[in-house]
Amino acid sequence: MSYCWLLLNGISKRSVILYQALSINVGNYQALLLLVMKIIIMRHGQASYFGADRVLTAEGRQEAELTALKLASHAHITKVYASPKTRAQQTAQAVVSRLPGRRLNIITEQALTPAGDPFIAVEQALLDAKENDEMLLISHIPLVEHLSHYLCPSLEIPLFVTAAALIVAQKDGKWHPEAFITPHGEHFFDAARSL
Repeated sequence: MSYCWLLLNGISKRSVILYQALSINVGNYQALLLLVMKIIIMRHGQASYFGADRVLTAEGRQEAELTALKLASHAHITKVYASPKTRAQQTAQAVVSRLPGRRLNIITEQALTPAGDPFIAVEQALLDAKENDEMLLISHIPLVEHLSHYLCPSLEIPLFVTAAALIVAQKDGKWHPEAFITPHGEHFFDAARSL
């Protein structure tokens, strides 16, 4: 499949470049430049059980803050994207408040809702990427699992408890799981393992 064939058959140049950036082979073309170094996929903290737009509990806020403190030692988060749902926005606020020395804006991304599309969620984040960005995407079950599988297809998806975060890093044009962080623990993946 050639680049011209893709364009002639209705696939936009932007989509072709994004597919390349995500290391999906499109003919013989490789990504010219992959700007993002890390993507952190995080589930919101514990939320109340009632209400149309559930809010974080006190424990949920504490979970988000604990995860944020651990994330700060593994990544230099440069952008924060969150679902428009209140519990995701509150998680993002708790995380941003605990990142040392940085004041980041929270970017609301509709594609990060529970029924969102993982490709669109990543595409929107990549469209705004700068060199060496380390992006945090805060979402919900099942989208956090879909995003994880989308970036690392052979990864056995860990159980995303509330406020859990998967760090994936770009190395040699591929995404690799680096660490899985929960409010109360951390798991590191074998760096040599290729997914």
